[in-house]
Amino acid sequence: MPQITFNERLLTLTTDSRTAGHAIVTPQKLAEAIEDFAVGKEPERSLAIASNLDWKTLFTVWPTGGGAVRHVEGKYLLIRRLGWWDLPKGKLDPDESTEAAALREVGEETGVTGLRIVRPLTVTYHSYEEKGRRILKENHWYLMETDFTGRLSPQTEEDITECIWVDESGLRERWSGMYKAVQEVLTAALAR
Repeated sequence: MPQITFNERLLTLTTDSRTAGHAIVTPQKLAEAIEDFAVGKEPERSLAIASNLDWKTLFTVWPTGGGAVRHVEGKYLLIRRLGWWDLPKGKLDPDESTEAAALREVGEETGVTGLRIVRPLTVTYHSYEEKGRRILKENHWYLMETDFTGRLSPQTEEDITECIWVDESGLRERWSGMYKAVQEVLTAALAR
């Protein structure tokens, strides 16, 4: 079951009522509980839901594709966006797969070419409100590899100010400046 971040606060949906209390069985009750969490202050919360409850219908879902890019020399690609260390990702174009979007977005946001997908890593979710709608970004992450030797080129129109290659110790040094979802993706990438 998913974990959804709301401004770095974590909401876990589970079908195990032993760990999260009485199960929510109606979409309306779940929508109310999600909205209460979204506007509240709790750092994290678990909600038990009925296994047949389609929780994604409560959101406008925007699928994205992104990558944790490992250079053949062992370094990882990071971008700096809005003051956070992040990974390149973006929305799917019409009729585009998450894999194709991930490859395209990494190239557009960093200038890296010669990318290949090694394996899927994880799917992360984050939610926010935009123009009165509750948005759910469903981020499909892939471990990618490249032997790119060119100059990194941050896509400034996407608020990216820096692109860098760092080794594992460089990742650890920047860890506290990353979103929880990015930490989750990099943890999966480093697990080999």
